[in-house]
Amino acid sequence: MDSDLKTSGSVAISYFGTLRKVSGVGRETVTLNGANRISDVVRRLAELHGEPLKSALLDANGLIREYLLISVGDEEIDKTGSTQVAGGDEISIFSPISGG
Repeated sequence: MDSDLKTSGSVAISYFGTLRKVSGVGRETVTLNGANRISDVVRRLAELHGEPLKSALLDANGLIREYLLISVGDEEIDKTGSTQVAGGDEISIFSPISGG
């Protein structure tokens, strides 16, 4: 882990698409606690909000849903959720958009 990585502080979360409605907020700030992989942050969001956001973010195995697009700053993260985040990061979570 990079020694300059801030493992405390907070991150800004922005929700887009149906996640905005499901979460009940468009944007929020979450305090980091220790292990700070993006998967840890997403699980924390699921715990904080409960259903239905939990089901929208995580599959039955507790993994980030494959169809979500998550970025930290301007960089799209890999789907394993192993991307590290630090205090001050901006995280955006997009749900798929469908239509006819």
